[in-house]
Amino acid sequence: MAIDDKDKDYFQFKIGDIVVEDNAFIFWDDEPLLGIIIEIKRHVYFLGQPDFEIYQDQLTVHWFKIDKIEHVPSDLVNLFSRGNKK
Repeated sequence: MAIDDKDKDYFQFKIGDIVVEDNAFIFWDDEPLLGIIIEIKRHVYFLGQPDFEIYQDQLTVHWFKIDKIEHVPSDLVNLFSRGNKK
């Protein structure tokens, strides 16, 4: 599956989106962090085979609870709320 296929499995986050950590990313006794996307680098991560391609963006997220900024692949967070709808 190429990047420009219309049926690709690719979700495009936007700056300002509120995201929550995916359960696969947290320790068993921790609560998932909530944060805001402050920067996006498109198609940084790539996994490819002859019959498919998977692209992931690198998200820069400011986590509210711990007041830290972190770079994470887009598949390790889930959309909590869409940011500014301009």
